[in-house]
Amino acid sequence: MNIIPTSRDITDLRIGRRGPAFIDIAPATDGVCLTASNGHTVHVRVAGDIDRAVRMPFDAFVRAAKLGGKAGFSLDAKTCTAGGYRFPVTLSEPSASQELAPEFFVQFDEATATKMLSRAMPAMSDDDSRPHIRCLHLVRRDGVLAAEATNGHILAHMTVPSEGRDFDVMVPTDAVRSVARAKGDLSLVIGRFPTIPNVRSRLVFVRGKTTVACAGVANVGMEGGKSLRPVEFPEMAVSIPTTWERSVTVDAAELRRVVTRLGKHTAENKVPTVRMETRDGLALSTAADYDGGRLTAPTLPCEGEMKRAVAIQARYILATCGTKGPVTFRFSGDMDPVRVENDGVVCIAMPIRA
Repeated sequence: MNIIPTSRDITDLRIGRRGPAFIDIAPATDGVCLTASNGHTVHVRVAGDIDRAVRMPFDAFVRAAKLGGKAGFSLDAKTCTAGGYRFPVTLSEPSASQELAPEFFVQFDEATATKMLSRAMPAMSDDDSRPHIRCLHLVRRDGVLAAEATNGHILAHMTVPSEGRDFDVMVPTDAVRSVARAKGDLSLVIGRFPTIPNVRSRLVFVRGKTTVACAGVANVGMEGGKSLRPVEFPEMAVSIPTTWERSVTVDAAELRRVVTRLGKHTAENKVPTVRMETRDGLALSTAADYDGGRLTAPTLPCEGEMKRAVAIQARYILATCGTKGPVTFRFSGDMDPVRVENDGVVCIAMPIRA
């Protein structure tokens, strides 16, 4: 029996900051199925040929994959052999596959899925004590699907047309990051996860050869998921400014280039913060620049003007804008949330006192 996982497969199988404890290896018609579980579950198809299902520690699996290299590694009834080393394995009895409920089906092309996940992830909270925002909120109403996330400092909101049954569900942060690592079109269904025993209804994301299942939190429209429980997500519309005093528009690529450079020369032990003001263009500076430091504040061509200077953490500026197209900042009061629009995505960033 032989298994040939790639470095991409190993990356896709990692779950959260601690990683999974075990990995289940099972035969499939088109190769080998690798399944790692740690709160939520990742399922990847790889090249290889085996005749029985086994389980092994995840760390041992990674070590064997690295020792085996492009040739992979071999398995027998009780051991895994790679590069002259042997690792223990145990027999596993995964449950049979089960069809997933099509009425909960949502699908995105690869470009839309990549944009939605990459723009939402910086705004998701990592705070375990705040489960109501440690997630990506997906809600479909009246033919529009909204993806939104917030960590209390930044907010991301994106909408796309989507036909089908209305629903409201919250996807845990770790699951979203696992889905984001995969490549290809993305679909979402709800149902039992194939090959995993004793697991009730779950949210299942399928992207390329990778499947990610997680115990999500459903509010509306997924009553068939008995393992899901209601939790209230913050009302995003209340936090998104609809009126403003001034607005400034700049090119996304130029903005990212300058902010990235400024963030690298901030004083030691200081949070990289960028001060924005208009003077013959949009001038961006750090505290070091403003106080006569090492660099002269660069100025970007812009449309519009600001009423006063506003300071925002560099990482939040980078998170609110994509890599191309115009970026529009809309300003209200001195310390009011700043609305940022780029490529169909609306983000909100909180300013700080300069």
